[in-house]
Amino acid sequence: MIILKKTKKDIPKKGPTLYEDFKEWFGESWRHGFIYSREVPGLNGKNIMVHKVRTMQHNVKDLDKSQIKYDGLGKIIDDPRIMNFGRVLRKYWIDELPQLFYDYPIKRSLRLIGIRPRSDNEWNELFSKEHKKNAFNHKPGIFGVHYAFDKITDSNDFSMLESAEKDYLERKSTNPIKTDTEIFLKIWGKIILKGMRSR
Repeated sequence: MIILKKTKKDIPKKGPTLYEDFKEWFGESWRHGFIYSREVPGLNGKNIMVHKVRTMQHNVKDLDKSQIKYDGLGKIIDDPRIMNFGRVLRKYWIDELPQLFYDYPIKRSLRLIGIRPRSDNEWNELFSKEHKKNAFNHKPGIFGVHYAFDKITDSNDFSMLESAEKDYLERKSTNPIKTDTEIFLKIWGKIILKGMRSR
């Protein structure tokens, strides 16, 4: 009987541990700041600064547009710029905490519920001019309305996102408090009862 011994080359390499991922993220954030800010259009198209916990590597090159694919939430699929520990922060929305505790209550540039903040490039490349104009009549939201719809969060079909947001804006124009309350309860119902997490 022949016994084959595994060589070092045959043994699969283990990926980095959570601790190693944390060290990478902490080192990058220590050098370049734990809070990342970017300029986006807000109410009436006026530029505002939104803040997040850093999850991407600093000063990375932009992705080749021809290779970018978006999921049903308008997020880049398998974005290589995000650090491993950054993905953990994003999964549980920890990266959004500066918006909840600073941009919303102090700067008052965001609402709790609304269409998520987007860059000018994202608006111009991915959405219609009509939808962009209507969205700018309201402040962006911390909790994006798209999280309330299963057909969007469970899909990689980006085309449904604008349709859902248009429906939200139409309902909000007639009954804003009721609409935002319903969306808020749906989102938290999915987080608590269905274990929904960010991607």
